[in-house]
Amino acid sequence: MKQNKLTFESENFQIHYLTLNLQFENLKRIKNIADYLSNAFDCNSVLIDETDLTQKRPLNKKEKSYGKAEFRVNSQKYWSGTSLSFSGNRSTWFYKTIKRKGLDWEVLDFDNTNLSRIDLYYDRKFKKSDEIENFDSFLEECCSQIEKADKRKTVIVDKGVLRIGKRESGNYFRVYRRPNGKDIRFELELTKSVVKNFEFYLFSNQFEKFEELLSIHFYKQALTNFVMDSCYTDWLRGNFRNIRSSQTYENCLLTTYFRNISLETFQKQKFLYQLLQLLSYIRTLKSSVNWISNENYRIISFRVSEFLEFLGKKKTNYYQIKEVIDFLKSLQRLPPVLEDFSTESFRSILIFPYLEVSKEKSWHVELAIAEKVYFYRYPFYLPEEFLTYDDAYDLRAKIFFLLSFSTTELEKEFRIQEVLDQVNISRQKMIRLRKSIVRIFEDAQILKIIEPRFTVLMKTNETKEIDKLTSNLLVKAKSVFYTEIP
Repeated sequence: MKQNKLTFESENFQIHYLTLNLQFENLKRIKNIADYLSNAFDCNSVLIDETDLTQKRPLNKKEKSYGKAEFRVNSQKYWSGTSLSFSGNRSTWFYKTIKRKGLDWEVLDFDNTNLSRIDLYYDRKFKKSDEIENFDSFLEECCSQIEKADKRKTVIVDKGVLRIGKRESGNYFRVYRRPNGKDIRFELELTKSVVKNFEFYLFSNQFEKFEELLSIHFYKQALTNFVMDSCYTDWLRGNFRNIRSSQTYENCLLTTYFRNISLETFQKQKFLYQLLQLLSYIRTLKSSVNWISNENYRIISFRVSEFLEFLGKKKTNYYQIKEVIDFLKSLQRLPPVLEDFSTESFRSILIFPYLEVSKEKSWHVELAIAEKVYFYRYPFYLPEEFLTYDDAYDLRAKIFFLLSFSTTELEKEFRIQEVLDQVNISRQKMIRLRKSIVRIFEDAQILKIIEPRFTVLMKTNETKEIDKLTSNLLVKAKSVFYTEIP
């Protein structure tokens, strides 16, 4: 199937803010980068010391300038570095310019630069058919519906701006009427670990991939947030449905290699879940590339405590630390990825060919992972709620849901009878597992991952069309068919 080209231009997306973190405050190095921006992009620069905002020092100034960069030092109490920011129309201009010309990492120093923030927005123009005076009511209704659907989500309407999420979460959504009175702006601010998912593609000048993944992320966040249909969100679902239904995913993680991992015991189910958590985590980290023959590997370092923090667990808990270390030790027992070339040759690729876990002041990990696995991307756009679990029943329910969900088709099948038959637990525990499965499907509906309707194939081979699953219904069912919201 032919895949649509998903670009900022095709979706009418614009970058509104872009920040790089430079891991140094050396003025000579800052001036060197400012000169590069001036010579390569006709961009003026200014140096701002956050301890004294009255002092703004021009680093260079051309009479004919197309952009402006702001270098900020002393911006954070516990970080010694420099932020390099482009805001508003300057960020739009800068991104379009680097897309055309590329970035010179010999000047910017890839090893000492991180992507810190990106704001992406979509402007929807008011139409003649819109009742503009009802826009404020739309914001209030959105706020009410989101709070009702997900009590864990922070959402407020303040001075005509709908704010969804917390800034410290990395995904922060805003909706507001622009000052020109003609447009509604839907804006997503990406920071912290979330923005790291896109860093590699921007830094390696892979702008098509960068725009594709960032656009998909924008749509997913928007669809998760807006639980009500409205004339103001008419562009959202229709646009993404057309894109998602025509895309292909050749490298689906759970439908290829990991589907062959045995899951008959709780420990094996837990191992697979920990593996998905690890892959989701390390893709937020900085990595370097090494290779063996023609196969690329990513080299990544992190602290066990930071991994636990990512999972929302106590980073000083001895039991949790030991559990992670034991899991890491078992990684090299994974079977290799096999690629068949002919009846007379094949290639075997180890997933984790190198792993070192050591303790100095704290536990530290360095590993190498095959890029073929590192860049598996589906279903990694799932919400953060699916990266953690509450108990053994929640874990099992999420594992089996993900296995059914991770197919490229929009129509999915959850083989409930097959799932329950392979789980050897008591009758009482089976009841709790069925309740957990029902709750996972309810959460998926709230998060706008799946449609709120199901077709159930009963053990009698009859089918039922329903809009709500129940634990009792699962006892009598063979399979549950459901539809992903694209």
